[in-house]
Amino acid sequence: MLDKVKIYNIFFSYMKLLNVFKHAYSAFTAKYLPLIKSKLIRAYHFIIKKGNEHLTVMFIPHSEKKIITLHISYFTLFFAILIIILVISISSLNIISTSTTSQEVNNLIQLSKNWKIKEKLLRSEIDHINEKMESLKPEIEQLYSSASSSKDSFINLYAQGGSSEQNTALSSNLPSKLPDEYYDLQQIKNDILLSKKYIEQVKNFLSERAGLFSKLPSIWPLKVGGYLTSSYGWRKHPLTRRRTEWHKGIDIASWPGAPVIATAPGTVLIAGWQ
Repeated sequence: MLDKVKIYNIFFSYMKLLNVFKHAYSAFTAKYLPLIKSKLIRAYHFIIKKGNEHLTVMFIPHSEKKIITLHISYFTLFFAILIIILVISISSLNIISTSTTSQEVNNLIQLSKNWKIKEKLLRSEIDHINEKMESLKPEIEQLYSSASSSKDSFINLYAQGGSSEQNTALSSNLPSKLPDEYYDLQQIKNDILLSKKYIEQVKNFLSERAGLFSKLPSIWPLKVGGYLTSSYGWRKHPLTRRRTEWHKGIDIASWPGAPVIATAPGTVLIAGWQ
């Protein structure tokens, strides 16, 4: 109930304020509107009167020729001045625009010169890297050939292509025409990836070969003395002497208590009489 009373009070207050504004506006228009209207009418007639007045311009030559007299109304003079101002403004804008365009053209020319210099430097660096890569290829091929124990003295590893499928997938997402430097860099990238692959294979081979060599006996197992009693391979049985057997090692004789040296990493199977 209180909310409705508040709403009614606000509404009536708003209506009273609106009526006050209406009365004030009516009083203002009744008092001042005719005065403003009359002043505007007088100003309009004054402008028309002054605009229709003429300005006389006389051209008097030094000789006794006819004097030229021109009668120009103020309206005509005003519109002529306005047209001249418009022409001067438009001409100034055109000059400024032309100057700006000329400056932009000069900037583009300078930018093109700078780009040509950068392109030349880039081309020189790519050629230099390509020459280095080409000089490394025979060495990597020779190293790979030696490590793989190939009978061929020369293997053309880089003629096998490499990641052609990857290059095809990459090229399908690119524009049809790209700078030559892009394709040269892609070729260098592929050569580097192939070189890394072959070097990793050589590294693994050398690691396996080093492990194999570390397990091979390479020294005499006795510090002093000792002699070979039975060599590796086929031999007569040391006890029966009647049949042959395959001997998997070598037998070395020495005096009792002689120090024995391990010739390579391994496992002692037996130490004692057998």
